Amino acid sequence: MGKGSFALAHCMDTHPEEKSRGITISTATTQFTTPGKKRLITLTDAPGHRNFVNNMISGASQCNAAILVVSSKDGEFRAGIAENGQTYEHTLLINALGVKNLIVAINKMDDESVQWKEETFNHIKSEFSDFYKKIGGDLKNCKFIPVSGFKGENIKEPYHDKFWKGKCLLDMIDDWPYVKSDLSIPFRMALSGVHKVSGIGSVYAGKVVTGSLSVGDSVESLPSKHIQAQVKSIEKFHKQAKIAYAGDNIGVTLKGMSDASGPKKGDIIGAKDSGLQKVYRFSAVFMGTMAAKMDVGFRPVLANGTSKHTVTIVKIESINEKDKTSRTWKDVTLERSGQVKKGDMVKAVFQPDNGNLCIETETKYGILTRFVLRNGTSTIAIGQCKKIDNDNYEKDFKNLKKEAAKAAKKEEAKK
Repeated sequence: MGKGSFALAHCMDTHPEEKSRGITISTATTQFTTPGKKRLITLTDAPGHRNFVNNMISGASQCNAAILVVSSKDGEFRAGIAENGQTYEHTLLINALGVKNLIVAINKMDDESVQWKEETFNHIKSEFSDFYKKIGGDLKNCKFIPVSGFKGENIKEPYHDKFWKGKCLLDMIDDWPYVKSDLSIPFRMALSGVHKVSGIGSVYAGKVVTGSLSVGDSVESLPSKHIQAQVKSIEKFHKQAKIAYAGDNIGVTLKGMSDASGPKKGDIIGAKDSGLQKVYRFSAVFMGTMAAKMDVGFRPVLANGTSKHTVTIVKIESINEKDKTSRTWKDVTLERSGQVKKGDMVKAVFQPDNGNLCIETETKYGILTRFVLRNGTSTIAIGQCKKIDNDNYEKDFKNLKKEAAKAAKKEEAKK
């Protein structure tokens, strides 16, 4: 495989293809109890390889906190933190997805080129901190720790043989704040999967994003189909429960509908009559994370919660660039002609294909207002929905765009 060891990875990478290729492909979930405060932690292992970033997004959207593992080896760290590196993209994504509590585990401290040097740890901490602040991260919620995953140093017990005198990784996890549930906010759950269980039927798995859910509650789901049902049962990691709160990863069974017509992966399940709606047109603000042509008619993939849908930009309202000297924003819409640079703030109007999207505008719904734009294997922008505008949906926009392009070509030919 070309790796020093992949043995420990097999604790989570159980699929035969993952073992043979030596990479994480899909997300895997397990639970453990911390030895200190006896907190029950649900751990999701998300893939890091560029080809499986979509799976990483789905996994990260289910989490309340994250452990970002970076290499302390100079060449590997620099490759990861570069603009096209995986550390860069993963940090950008977890921040965009609303994961605020972050532990940066600086790994491979036992390597011969590092040898638990304090200056190496401090250098990586400083460089990462500068980068994290630039993308809008809050350093108050970001902790750093040196570890050796291979030798298990500073993981379960503090490793004080060298410069480090702080806590071990499990003790840092104990310090994460507990998730607080505002029960006045309507229930929303992002559906990450549907599992067929013999003797039970379909189990709908996902994360409770807001509110609470109890057995017997009436719910509805969108956007694949408008389905109304009643909660038959709730499971929290294979254990029956009567109620679930925001932050819980659960599986639910529903009654009052057939399994064949049930919700699909990527759907949102919400409290009945709580304003859940299919979105055909919406306005948003997004920040470019790399240079890209994003003119009217551009069709990126939008990731929101656990869903991924193709959307069309139907209007560019403004493109603003921050002046490096004065640090003020300058409107460059006319001179750019749809060309977005890294760091630009853009106001635009989108139309999802066939209205296959549920996205929220109110900040109380947290991650469900946020989205990531991807083109191929690249993350090109992160943004937030500001207004749903279904009344101005242009059903024939594609045809109108084609006709406008043809007319422009004819005019150009006349000249």
